[in-house]
Amino acid sequence: MPVVEDEKLLSLFPHRAENILVDKVDCPLVPGGMKGTAWLRLTRGDGTGREIFTYKTDGAEYLLSPVACEFIALAGICVIKPDLSEDEICFFSTISNVEFTGRVRINGRLTASVERLKDRGPFKRFAGAVSDDTGELAHGDTMAYAVKTGTGGADIPGKAGQPPETPMDEPVNKALLFPDKPAAMVFADAVTDRDADSMTITTRFIYPEDHPLTKGHFPGNPVMMGVAQWIAVEDAARLLAAAAGGLNGRHTFAAELVRPDGTLVADVKKLVLDFSEPVPETCSLSRISFRGMVRPGEPVYVRVSRGKEE
Repeated sequence: MPVVEDEKLLSLFPHRAENILVDKVDCPLVPGGMKGTAWLRLTRGDGTGREIFTYKTDGAEYLLSPVACEFIALAGICVIKPDLSEDEICFFSTISNVEFTGRVRINGRLTASVERLKDRGPFKRFAGAVSDDTGELAHGDTMAYAVKTGTGGADIPGKAGQPPETPMDEPVNKALLFPDKPAAMVFADAVTDRDADSMTITTRFIYPEDHPLTKGHFPGNPVMMGVAQWIAVEDAARLLAAAAGGLNGRHTFAAELVRPDGTLVADVKKLVLDFSEPVPETCSLSRISFRGMVRPGEPVYVRVSRGKEE
């Protein structure tokens, strides 16, 4: 398969040129391709601005775990790009069956390998894995659909939920509560509801028009990245744990992201986080489904509840 790198990558990702999480790809450049590989070497200070996707703990730097699935998704786009018309781009509707073997450390070369699965109607499906020179670090499945450039994507029909309850409005001190990562990657502005007894929390986030990710996702038509919605759920889970005086071991969470009127934006099933260390580690995710676009200036509420302890 032909290898594509440097400025030629823009022919595959013209809509993701800013902060793009790929250095080189090996993929078919003809319709009907089934497999592809992408490589990434993420180094702080390399001038790409991609360090926004990292966090620090125990004296080392790591890739934010949900972003590993973005890397898999981009490798998948390489495979199906030849099947799309010139005025089409891909939006991802689901990430599922995700498991991590540990934290994804940066400063080494990362590889994403994907294999195309059977399409489900208009949806394109992939299985993929991220690895480094020590072996596999994560694997999961993704599902995408194509839309015309400039349309902003299409909200996937979903159930109308309950409007969020907002009995409180407690600002989130991002620097104090999330010292391990850039403030721009904390997707929680305020806590609007919390119940320590039932272990539930609701946070609010407004995607800023000047957020560093708006330039590349997508130029002229910015929408919040799907993995940023996943990160918003993990942020809310961390705030819930802090309010409960801290958690230990593995815990499972479910979540919904909704608009002020209760319309469902995304839902999360069985997200497992390990709180054994100061910065929780993502262990697995059964599924996150994206049902609506979040655009700059729009508020989204993240409702998270803790399930059974793992």
